Amino acid sequence: MTRSSWKLLNVDPKLEKKCEEANQAGKVVILETRKRGSVISDKMVGHKFRIYNGKEFIKLEITSEHIGHRLGEFSPTRKVGKHGKAGTH
Repeated sequence: MTRSSWKLLNVDPKLEKKCEEANQAGKVVILETRKRGSVISDKMVGHKFRIYNGKEFIKLEITSEHIGHRLGEFSPTRKVGKHGKAGTH
């Protein structure tokens, strides 16, 4: 993808179809995905996702505040750096 500030809304059709089927059945399902670039739509609200970060699946429950963001924003791929105290080995 290009490095532009505006990109098309990328929603995985298979993921969207699974959410629609669960909505019609009235079920809350847990969906596993590796599509970190997919945009969260209103059809996904209330469902639980397991998003792959390259090492493991991170759990996320979608709420209305997540709409418009991408799935990868809630699954960090890098570990947060930690520094020890001064003078300890």
